[in-house]
Amino acid sequence: MGFKALGSTKNQVDQPLPVYTIRPADVPRRVVVAVAHPDDETLGAGAAIAAHVQAGDHVQIIVATDGEGSRAGGLDAEHMRRVRRDELHRALEILGVTEVSWLGHPDGRLDAGSLAKVLAGQIQHATLVYTTAPLDFHPDHRAVARAIAAVVPAETTLRLMSLSVPLGTLVNRQIDAAGSQAAKQNALEAFATQAVSVAAVLRQQRHATAHVAQYVEVFWEIKAGLLEHVLEGFSDAEWAAVRGYRYWPWLDPLAWVSGRSIRSRVAQQVEANA
Repeated sequence: MGFKALGSTKNQVDQPLPVYTIRPADVPRRVVVAVAHPDDETLGAGAAIAAHVQAGDHVQIIVATDGEGSRAGGLDAEHMRRVRRDELHRALEILGVTEVSWLGHPDGRLDAGSLAKVLAGQIQHATLVYTTAPLDFHPDHRAVARAIAAVVPAETTLRLMSLSVPLGTLVNRQIDAAGSQAAKQNALEAFATQAVSVAAVLRQQRHATAHVAQYVEVFWEIKAGLLEHVLEGFSDAEWAAVRGYRYWPWLDPLAWVSGRSIRSRVAQQVEANA
């Protein structure tokens, strides 16, 4: 079975999704990108971020942790914290972003409730929010999604990122990234400590967009209020019962198969409450 059979960006009538181009708005958008770890933002939405900057939008990055839980290269937590902050600043310089907020929560132990209290004062006026999806084996990614859904106004548009766990048929927004592809690729080179995990996520994204002729980034777009309602319909264990792309490419198809049931059930609930 090929990847296109396991999950593709098709709409309800089985037609390819249109590709959306980020263009300048009459009033510049206030875009917030809220993530768990430094590199999530570039991996999941680096090209979109660069396109928003090019369109004149205000872009703010919010990073919940310093990513100190990584043990890549045998670095201790304090050394890793400093290195990963430096990596992100170099990446954001390439993407054109000047505003980043570090929340300093513990990597690997994010609490959605505590995070929501901190985010409430920073994100209320966002017109568009990019963040991690709740469909993820990583507890920090799920915590950020829950916190965002809880604090932003219900009608705020969220674009949930596809990281190592495929979103499959939940994807309903494709963004033209051709003009900012080089910026994303150059920015990703800044994350030297995370090269192995970056390669796995990029492999997943290539498979998810293999059917599209042009370079795109894909998202699950949903209103914050609807996401909050959908989150309540499933336990955290159900959201976590998925596989992501890891180090061994021959296991990649399992990431699509393992999440098929929960993706289908989530899609049904979204449809029923939209």
